[in-house]
Amino acid sequence: MSDDWKFRGNVYSALQAKADALAEVIRMLREDHPLTADDKRALAEFIEWLTLPPKRGRPQAEVFSVTWHIQRIAQEVRQRAERDDSLTLEDAALRALAAQEIRPEITLEQVLQELRRAAKKKPI
Repeated sequence: MSDDWKFRGNVYSALQAKADALAEVIRMLREDHPLTADDKRALAEFIEWLTLPPKRGRPQAEVFSVTWHIQRIAQEVRQRAERDDSLTLEDAALRALAAQEIRPEITLEQVLQELRRAAKKKPI
């Protein structure tokens, strides 16, 4: 990477939460690295990104975690119950749990709890 792009590249890598890139940006700033207008713009965007308010709502579950699998099963249950009016959510949950073999530790109660938590709110 040419020296012209090195600072900006590290700033954009730091935006992707790469700790070593952030350390490199700090090192370059401490060494009084000459900044171009584009470098300053990239640094300003990074600082603005750092100061953004946190997103509202429940944070995303880590991919392939138990919570993530429960959310996917609950989504499948809702879709299956919407397609087939004769199915209750509990019956659809039992079928979805029987079909999935990835996480045998996931119970019906966990799926039903997720369905209740994520249910569409009824208007007052």
